[in-house]
Amino acid sequence: MCARLKTGENVLFDDFHLAMAHIYHHLNSAWNGRYTTDQRWRDCSDQDFSDWQKFPKDLPLIGDDDYYDLPEYNAET
Repeated sequence: MCARLKTGENVLFDDFHLAMAHIYHHLNSAWNGRYTTDQRWRDCSDQDFSDWQKFPKDLPLIGDDDYYDLPEYNAET
């Protein structure tokens, strides 16, 4: 997708949406499973797969009331 966008190709919304959903799937799984063992990743039960697909509860979104209160947030530029 990145290569297609870099060339200036006109990418259909459906193609873009599918690519973003695929990226989200991998990022979300990695985030939710970040503290698991390598062996558990390799075994990946149906329950693990289901759990790792859920939207993270510990990841604040930009615009949330408490987003800018995070200790690691630094507004200096």
